[in-house]
Amino acid sequence: MKLHHLRDFIAIADARSVRGAARALGLAQPALTRSLRELENELATPLLERHARGVVLTPIGEAFYRRAHAAMAEIRRGRDEVAQLLGTPCGSVTIGLSSAVWLSMAAEVHVAFRRAYPGVRLRMVEGFFSTLEGRLQDGTLDFFIGPRPARPVGDSYKVELLFQNQRVVVGRKDHPKRHAKRLAELVFCSINFDFYH
Repeated sequence: MKLHHLRDFIAIADARSVRGAARALGLAQPALTRSLRELENELATPLLERHARGVVLTPIGEAFYRRAHAAMAEIRRGRDEVAQLLGTPCGSVTIGLSSAVWLSMAAEVHVAFRRAYPGVRLRMVEGFFSTLEGRLQDGTLDFFIGPRPARPVGDSYKVELLFQNQRVVVGRKDHPKRHAKRLAELVFCSINFDFYH
């Protein structure tokens, strides 16, 4: 199995067609078809089902896709690390951000990162830990910044507290709900907008 087998398989699966993958990679369709056939022969199983409208991963293909994607991500990281050790800052970083972090920090972080590392691509993805966890596992996401996950994450991850996040409610001194102790008591205030006057 060679790297181009993995690269070609991932491109075909992502494009959902050999033609689309050939365009994306700048290769001829017969070369990609041959590469896929060689990979499937080596694994002794079909990875994709061909349909009139394109290709679909088989269940085994889906499992192999995750592994192939993770392997290629590690190889890219290895190349980037070698370049960095040789003094050339390059590569890419993909981070997941919760909505609150996205709204409060993304713009500032992006500007600072571009200034400090002009040769490195920064990609930011908004979402919850639960929706982005698969991407952390397969290596397409480098890390996540957001609230601590509700369930224990075990030894698979290193979790570090970056800062304490306090939330407060602010209203005018004479507001009728000024003695409220629970957010539930303020629900209808926000609907009527009188809490913000």
